[in-house]
Amino acid sequence: MLTTTQAADRLGVTRFQVTRWITSGLLPATKFGRDWMIEEMALAGFVRPKKTGRPRAHDPRGEQGE
Repeated sequence: MLTTTQAADRLGVTRFQVTRWITSGLLPATKFGRDWMIEEMALAGFVRPKKTGRPRAHDPRGEQGE
């Protein structure tokens, strides 16, 4: 069993991101007291969701030919 911090280190993200995936149901985990624990097999089979969010604002300085 791994803590959210250990899982975050293995995935290269913050522990807060791991907690968001757990609470949204994307990453299976078990709560022990106030801590979430993730089974290593669950982490090994975890497919990170694609990033979503607001698209970046258009930057006219990056346009060519003007």
